[in-house]
Amino acid sequence: MVSWSDGYVTEIEYTHGFYRELAPAHLQFALLCAGLSRPPDHGFTWAELGCGQGFTANLVAAANPQSRFFATDFNPSHIATARRFQSEVALDNVTFSENSFEQYIEADLPPLDYICLHGIYSWISSENRAHIVEFMRRHLKPSGVVYISYNCYPGWAAIMPLQRLIYEQGQASGGPLLDRVDQALQFVQKLSESDTGYFKANPLAAQRLNQLQKQNRHYLAHEYFNDHWHPLFVTQVAAELSPAKLMFAASANLLDHIDALNIPQSARELFASVKDPLQRQLVRDYLINQQFRRDLFIRGAVRLSPLEQLEKLRQQGFVLTQLAANIPFKFQSPLGEVALQADIYRPLIDALSEKPTTLGQLTQHSGLKQLSLERLLEALMVLVGANWAAPTLPEADLAQRRQSTERFNRAVLEQSQYSADLQFLASPLIGSGVGLDRIDQLILLGLIRKQEAAAFAWQILSAQKQTLVKDGQPLKTPEENLQELRHKETVLVQQRLPLLKQLQVVA
Repeated sequence: MVSWSDGYVTEIEYTHGFYRELAPAHLQFALLCAGLSRPPDHGFTWAELGCGQGFTANLVAAANPQSRFFATDFNPSHIATARRFQSEVALDNVTFSENSFEQYIEADLPPLDYICLHGIYSWISSENRAHIVEFMRRHLKPSGVVYISYNCYPGWAAIMPLQRLIYEQGQASGGPLLDRVDQALQFVQKLSESDTGYFKANPLAAQRLNQLQKQNRHYLAHEYFNDHWHPLFVTQVAAELSPAKLMFAASANLLDHIDALNIPQSARELFASVKDPLQRQLVRDYLINQQFRRDLFIRGAVRLSPLEQLEKLRQQGFVLTQLAANIPFKFQSPLGEVALQADIYRPLIDALSEKPTTLGQLTQHSGLKQLSLERLLEALMVLVGANWAAPTLPEADLAQRRQSTERFNRAVLEQSQYSADLQFLASPLIGSGVGLDRIDQLILLGLIRKQEAAAFAWQILSAQKQTLVKDGQPLKTPEENLQELRHKETVLVQQRLPLLKQLQVVA
């Protein structure tokens, strides 16, 4: 008898993650940067396949209340959790279904503008991948967009034996799945510290193993313990999606759009000689040893004229999602550490700190007039790609979005009294999520309730026998914990709160 799980991990639940690339405003900006027409910014239809706990679907539904959202997962525990939170927020524009991919093909859905799946495609069998493609063929609109992320070659080639060893050790061990995850990691760690030929020949595998030791065990169970685990080449994915009339459009990662950040100088002439768009993606993956792709495919691409693209870009608004003082002015790219040019990024960040601003308005800003529109756009793509800024939604319907996200955020804050599962609040300005950890959520909830916030947070944490950690060490006394909470309250009020207000996460 075939299990209903079809080899997929169901013994434990997946994490309550939020993935910003699934937010429609982010997808629209990526398409616009690629010069492609995009679905409308409101009144669209959006579906997620393999939605897990449904947190991303609930958040984007709250932040885009005039659009319709659909999400499915075959794990009943996941759907029960998603529906419970949906009920708490009183969201009437999202529908959760407990269906396999094969069953969801027959779902009664409107034609879809977006179909999204994060990570799922490389974790499932070829039969289920075929069901997904058939779902896309039947339900995606002409000019509809698919967001699909997946483990890929060649970056996983050296690490695949590590995944297989962890999987096999987990299968051979007994007991609950989380215990088996720990047992497998402990065994493989000891093996890596021995005179092992595989780890000597593959230093990347040892680095990955060290990273795994620090990661959420629920995530690792789903990433490493599925029976079907298949990294794919981008050309394979494109071939599999072709029966749904889909063609590769762009990367959802804005940093991928900038060749100077990804292609070594010595290879740029050779890379430029590759004219086929899909082959360019494949060659690019080899140049940077890509391990994970975030792709956009489109069903019937409509390319914008240069003038139309320019006008839409000039109208696009942006806002910082990180406090300006905390932007490090450097980030890691496939070519190594990249330092931002202060003469470009400092006035740009200062301008965005003042208020949400369109690209057209930025071209007229006194500190930015010397920059070409193309250079300014590239700088904005870097800020968005690094998650220091985000594209904004139009002001129309902002009041309705604010009402919906206020309910969502209050539900998240209330939940912080019981767990640290939900780490994001919703912004009506960007139609997406803003990270805020549990401690800050508890302090913010105390402020909203007009209580002494640090004492309020400590009352909840101490009742659950939890303490704070400072400099890697747990704080032992109530006085130490209260002192640290008061410090965190000061930082929240002086630094995070102004940013949350600009993003309209809080009033």
